[in-house]
Amino acid sequence: LPSFLNSEPLNTEHSERRHLTEFSRKCLTHLLKEFMIKELIRAWDYRVCSTLPDGGCSALNDSSYGVPGSLQSLLRQRAQVLEESGLSGPEWDLDLKPSRYFRDAGQIFLRTDWSREAVMAIFDSSRWYGWHSHLGRNSVNLFAGGRYLLPDPGIFSYHGADPFAAYGRSTPAHNTVNFSMMNQSEANPDLKEVHLFRDMALIQSHYRGGFFPGQFYGHWPNGHQPGIFGAHDRVLLWLGAIGCLVWDFCQVDIPGQQYNIHWNLTEETELDEPKLRAWSKTEGMNLLVQVLESSDPMKGLVVKGRSSPILGWHNPNPVPGNYLPSSMAVFQGKAGGCETRCLTLILPFEGRTPPALESIAFSSGKNEGHGQHIILPDGVEIFVAASPHLATRIGESDILESDAALAAVITRNGELEQSILVNGMFLIFKGRMLADHPRAGTYYNHYIPSDAQL
Repeated sequence: LPSFLNSEPLNTEHSERRHLTEFSRKCLTHLLKEFMIKELIRAWDYRVCSTLPDGGCSALNDSSYGVPGSLQSLLRQRAQVLEESGLSGPEWDLDLKPSRYFRDAGQIFLRTDWSREAVMAIFDSSRWYGWHSHLGRNSVNLFAGGRYLLPDPGIFSYHGADPFAAYGRSTPAHNTVNFSMMNQSEANPDLKEVHLFRDMALIQSHYRGGFFPGQFYGHWPNGHQPGIFGAHDRVLLWLGAIGCLVWDFCQVDIPGQQYNIHWNLTEETELDEPKLRAWSKTEGMNLLVQVLESSDPMKGLVVKGRSSPILGWHNPNPVPGNYLPSSMAVFQGKAGGCETRCLTLILPFEGRTPPALESIAFSSGKNEGHGQHIILPDGVEIFVAASPHLATRIGESDILESDAALAAVITRNGELEQSILVNGMFLIFKGRMLADHPRAGTYYNHYIPSDAQL
């Protein structure tokens, strides 16, 4: 057993399907009677936490979405084993911590609750293990409204002669940044910040391993081939059922280097290039991705079923050759200098038409913070400012003032709902002191109605 479990413990290949294959419930039930009871239940928790609300697999690394099962059945089985084992209390109560960070894997699963209607986001900063790893570091995936709206591509094929075997493992196939359609290397990312709260999370991950044109089939049959230096720093602010804000900071050696931000929308997709936004168009829940602010001029396009180079495909069930054309939104920029910056809004919505929203930029004074006031049609307003790489304080403005590297305030119908400051002590919102702490840190508040009047 220890040969395939790490210290958390979970499968050392950091893949849900591999974890499930080598660690079935039959194996768990047998071993529970013998030893390692707490460790084994924690290993089962990885299976539970990585499962989508509809029971499907989140498809990280060599996994696939597959045929949805039942998350509720998994939760009932877990509860039964806990009862039989005499384990209880807050440590084992998943309702108290629906979001989980698996440090050894570099994977973070965020969810609003354990229902089928939950909103779930996944941050994939997987650490390298080998053959079953994928080159999708700093990917963001999203499930809402009963559908995997922004999926991981998963595994397409294990056949070395099938070019899709390399595509599914490639960086361009994932919801992350690539340089000139090249792949990341095996270098591990650095999860610098991980802060999980009930209805919000802040994650920052650095990848600094360069980009290479070689094809990865579980190995590099023709080597990595000459590549370039490139670094990608992604910051995710998860806002629970509202959606996500994603900052992408890139470092390049040569001004003019092309960088691409890819989003697997899968369904029929419409593009509004002047507004740098794209959205899926199907019945029920859909997803909008929109660039709110960038350091460089950007252009957008939608790719579906391209054969050369391969781009815009999906394989929900791992049947070789049964690949489906799939819409991918691509936002491209060329670095005006050696540093780039881009802020993207990810917003789930009902119906085929995305909501009208307004985004107003504001300055954060003499420092390098960049602020946005985002107005949504349901009465939600988001006020947020962040410094590049979260490396300096955001400074002063008429809206937000803080010594933090990132600060955000959410209001609903004019009343305070949530706030966060990252690596700071104080936060002033429109002249009102919301936080004042003796030590720098990351602080979150969810306001009750009596505290919420502005």
